[in-house]
Amino acid sequence: MIGLQYLHQYVAYGATHSSKDQYDAPKCHTETRTQLRSDIQNWIKVDEKETGIMFLQGAAGAGKSCIARSVCEEANDSGLLGASFFFWRYSSDRNNADKLFTTIAYQLAKVNKELGKQIAAEIEQNPEIINKL
Repeated sequence: MIGLQYLHQYVAYGATHSSKDQYDAPKCHTETRTQLRSDIQNWIKVDEKETGIMFLQGAAGAGKSCIARSVCEEANDSGLLGASFFFWRYSSDRNNADKLFTTIAYQLAKVNKELGKQIAAEIEQNPEIINKL
């Protein structure tokens, strides 16, 4: 799949929940934020949602990233994680949205082979689409 090899160049690898950059990043202790994490996991498992995006908001330092990392690990362990992206202000790949969609697309293509074929075919037919995302 030549299209995925091309897409590979536009991926922010440090942004994924399982990257080495995220290895020592803080996660929730198993006994903290249990209700919120449970609510998010239940939302993930529901097929028919009112909205396709859950937005986690709060003050700086409130633990949003810790919660997100913990939920990503739990979803990944359950086979429910399609992709993840963690922004970080000190990384040129991760401090803006330039590689957000290409990183998500690449991860989804790896998780879902059928979707991967479709993404690869689209990129092969229209390689400049990457610069439009």
